This record gives sequence, structure tokens and C-alpha cells, in this order.
Amino acid sequence: MADARQTIDAFIGQGSYDEWLDMDRRLDREGQKFDLNRARLRIPLTSPLIDRIWDSLSLANKIAKDYGRGMNLVTSGGKVTKKRLLDVHAIYTLALALVEQENDILDATWVTGFAAMWVVFPFLLLEARSHEFEEVLHKLVDALHEAERNVTKAKAKMYIHGVAAFFEAIFPEISLTARAAIFLGDVALDKVLGEPDAPASKKYPGIVAPGAKQFSEAVEGIDAYGESAREFAKKTGKVATVATFYFDHEELGEGRERVERIKDLLEQTKRAYDKLKMVIATNRPKLEQFMLGYERWMTSIKGAADTAANMRRQLYDDMTAMGYSSIGTFVWN
Repeated sequence: MADARQTIDAFIGQGSYDEWLDMDRRLDREGQKFDLNRARLRIPLTSPLIDRIWDSLSLANKIAKDYGRGMNLVTSGGKVTKKRLLDVHAIYTLALALVEQENDILDATWVTGFAAMWVVFPFLLLEARSHEFEEVLHKLVDALHEAERNVTKAKAKMYIHGVAAFFEAIFPEISLTARAAIFLGDVALDKVLGEPDAPASKKYPGIVAPGAKQFSEAVEGIDAYGESAREFAKKTGKVATVATFYFDHEELGEGRERVERIKDLLEQTKRAYDKLKMVIATNRPKLEQFMLGYERWMTSIKGAADTAANMRRQLYDDMTAMGYSSIGTFVWN
């Protein structure tokens, strides 16, 4: 009497039984690898990627179980067609390769040193100081617009409008550093997940192709704000003290109360700016190392991410073509 290996090899082809066992072992290894990475990777960026791999792994396990049921039907003399078995074998092969590819992308966060750099860089402090600067900046711009509406002299109105526009131009850059971890995570996931799941292209419509370069430029731009303010003040009026970001608060409104309010907000803005600059200056080496690790990771996963995206599309196309449901019970006969 033929054993399971002989029966399956005779039905499908030589080596099919051993291949089945090997595929199941590979899937089990990928599951263990995923669990290890999920336990040690506790950085915000990887959460959507982990969710994606979990979905792929769950699908691969379902297909593996269905394929196993089909193989057992063969050995027990049940009703199953060779074509249907080969169809399920094909999607199992693709689903397994997809999980392996996505796990490799996750592994690359360690191999390139990116995960370690993420942990070392003080994102929370950068975001907190940037957010503080952003908040007082909004209050200052609102006060300047109110002053612009209320002043009577055309020259003063033009000067206030120019100062408000100067500070408004800072918003796009400071909004990136205030949400540094989220932005960089979204940019990376654009590359990893691809459309239609790419978050950065939807969340940051003002940036044509969101990338790490925008973040680097935003950080570098922060250093230049002070000097830019001084140059702007020099061209448009008399240069005041550093405390008021070089702008003469006496020229930014009419009425003692409003002028004092603007002076207070200018001083608050300058203090918040100085604290943000200090965080960047203190952590510049860490930031440079982080950006290098980030770029290494993005470079290393580019091919893998493209391959995974193609595999995923092919897998779902093949599942649709054979009427295979990712959630329903697969019927062999």
C-alpha cells in the first residue's frame, strides 16, 4: 500500500510531498521571525508595516491550511481535482514568498542601523519644542493680522502685512519638525506600502513628493530663521532687539495695549525659537546619523518593496481568477 508521499507524488508530481512539508516549515519560520521583529521593533513607523505583514501572514496561513486539507484528501482518496490543487499550490507559493519579502523589509531596519538610530534620536523633545514654537507663532500671526486690520496708516499696514507674511512662511517647515516622527514614518511607508495605502502623498498635499529631504531642509531652515528675520527687519524698518526677533514692536500696531501684546508675543516666539535651536544644536550628530540610517534603509528596501507590491497584486489577481476567498471556507469538491 502506497504511503502519503508516494500517493501525493503520483497524483501531482515527483517531489510534491517534500515540497509541501518544506513550504509549511518556511511559513512557520516566517511566523517566528515576524513575532521576534514585532516584539523588538517598538517604533511608530513600523506599526502599519507590521499590520500589513500580519495580514499577509494570516492569509498565507489560511491558504496553507486549505492546501493541507487538499493534500489530505488526496491521501485519503477524497474527491479533489489536480487542477484545483495546483491552483491553490500556486497562490500558496506566492503568499509565502510575499511574507518572506515583507519580513526582509522589516529586518532591514536592524541591518542598516535605522531602528537603533530612531531610538537614539530624541524625537519627542524635537516635536515638543517645535510644537511650542508653532503654537506661539500662530498666536503672533493672528495678532499681527488683527493689528493690520486696525491700523490707519497705509505704511504701517504694509509693514505689518510683510512681517505677518514672513512668519507665515515658517509654518510649512515647522509643521514637519513638530510632527517629525509621523512625517518620516509616513514617507517611509509610502515607499514600503505603495499605492493606494501611501499616507504621505495624501496627508501632505503641498509637497509634491514627500521625502526625508524635506525634513532635513526643514531642520536646516530653522537655524536660518533668526538671520532671515534680522535681514527682513533691516530692509523694511529699523532693526530692534534680538528679544523681539529684530522687529520693532512700536511699528507693529497702534494703541499701547495692542503694541504691548505684540511685543509680548514676539518675545515668546523668540524664546520658543531659541529652545528649539538648542535642541537641534545639541543633537545634530544624532540627527545626522539618523538621516544616514534612514537613507540606507530606504535604499536597501526599494527593490524589495517594489517586488512585494507586484507579488501582492499578482496574488490577489490569482485568487480572484480562481474564486478563492481570503475569509470564506474553501470548498474542494
